[in-house]
Amino acid sequence: MLSGHEFTELFNKALSQTEKIMLWYHERSGEYTAEEIQKNVLPGTLLTSVRRSMTDLFKSGYLAKGTKVMGSYGVHIYTYKKA
Repeated sequence: MLSGHEFTELFNKALSQTEKIMLWYHERSGEYTAEEIQKNVLPGTLLTSVRRSMTDLFKSGYLAKGTKVMGSYGVHIYTYKKA
């Protein structure tokens, strides 16, 4: 179980990841995969964390799904664009 301080730290870290992704899309046009966002915006961050942030932005209406492309793991993945 996380302490209140640990939870707050993790929550703020997650929020800052989401904000960095929002800024990336705000400054650029185009469609990007979670893998591209990880490489260009959040290097060293787990891909699952990047996907979670992008899913949150999609659910909130900030991002929209784009086309599907082949991901690095051999499966088709969505690109996302600013809604």
